[in-house]
Amino acid sequence: MAAMETLENGARDLLNAGLGAYRTVEARINEIQKQVEQNFSSLVNSGAADNSETTVQLRRYLDQGIAAVKDVQDRVNSALPRSA
Repeated sequence: MAAMETLENGARDLLNAGLGAYRTVEARINEIQKQVEQNFSSLVNSGAADNSETTVQLRRYLDQGIAAVKDVQDRVNSALPRSA
């Protein structure tokens, strides 16, 4: 009977340790995710504030690239047969 109680206690302790580890890892992941989001936001704000000639040119290239992709997409869509 004592061996059964020891086995049950060991199983409970193991389960509780696993749950504790899960909660600890979950909390740490949430902290890291929040920190990454804050750092990314800071980088976005820093980049948005940069109006150097190189940055303005890069933004122009990006806009031209996006426009070209949209143009190709529109051409492909208009070339595909429409189904009713």
